[in-house]
Amino acid sequence: MVDPTHPLFGRRFRLIGPADPGRPATRARVAHGSGCFLTLARSATNLEPQPDRPCAPPKLSVEALRDLLTVAGEAVAPCRSSPARSGAASRRGSAGRSPATSPRPSGR
Repeated sequence: MVDPTHPLFGRRFRLIGPADPGRPATRARVAHGSGCFLTLARSATNLEPQPDRPCAPPKLSVEALRDLLTVAGEAVAPCRSSPARSGAASRRGSAGRSPATSPRPSGR
């Protein structure tokens, strides 16, 4: 899959053939796992020439990225990976273990 907007982007599949041999080849049938098949749009695969896709615009402007790096550089200390505990530990369950099997239904 070569279409970056497709959920299976980057995955590779073994080509079986056209999805519907009697129609124009707009979809392809591919093997997925053991005995499973998928029907994919040929336009999302490398079987069709790919149009030039513009890159998605960045989420941050250059100025915002500089500000972020400045603020990150001013951080005094990183967060601890294992913070101290606060408060007492949780109570253990008061009931014993559940029975291994459920009781039989009453038949109502």
